[in-house]
Amino acid sequence: MIMRQCIFAYSHIQTALQIATEQPECEELIAPLAHALAEIRIVQGKIQQCNRTRDNVVPLRVADCRSKKDGDDAASN
Repeated sequence: MIMRQCIFAYSHIQTALQIATEQPECEELIAPLAHALAEIRIVQGKIQQCNRTRDNVVPLRVADCRSKKDGDDAASN
């Protein structure tokens, strides 16, 4: 369900980015929209990682999906 919403959001932001690149008055929107697309891709990767973990019958916690800090193991939180 979450992945479906990410795909939906990605599609809409991608459309907005395309429109912004075609209209000079929207130039200031290009960078934030491109950044949003990159962030959604990161979230999608984390969702896939969590799904693989769940499929391997390992208990899934919210902390498991959070990004790990340098030297910080999210599972130990």
